[in-house]
Amino acid sequence: MRKSLLITVFIIFIACVSANAQSGTGMIQGFVHCGEPGENYCSERPQITLRPIRNNAKTKADIVLETDKNLEFSQEVSFGEYLVIVTLNDYETYKASVYVPSSQNIKLGIPLHKKKGKQ
Repeated sequence: MRKSLLITVFIIFIACVSANAQSGTGMIQGFVHCGEPGENYCSERPQITLRPIRNNAKTKADIVLETDKNLEFSQEVSFGEYLVIVTLNDYETYKASVYVPSSQNIKLGIPLHKKKGKQ
């Protein structure tokens, strides 16, 4: 009886540890703000490039996506470090390095500023 109880407790312990195991992936989510505070109009959808620097999958290929109509984006990635590059005609290119922990969501707010001389 006692041995059976110990085995049951052990199995429950292993199940709990497994349920909390990290997935090896995370999520990069965000939105792009175009222009000055109080404005947010983009004539086109910005392009988002997620360039792996160091990640769990050791992938080197860029992940390229566009924002949706609300200028938001979301992408599941292998955990690690990425260079986020946002481009849009007539706006300065935005670049930032981010680290995505396993089983975590990173949320970004990305400001795009008009290039000098563009109105």
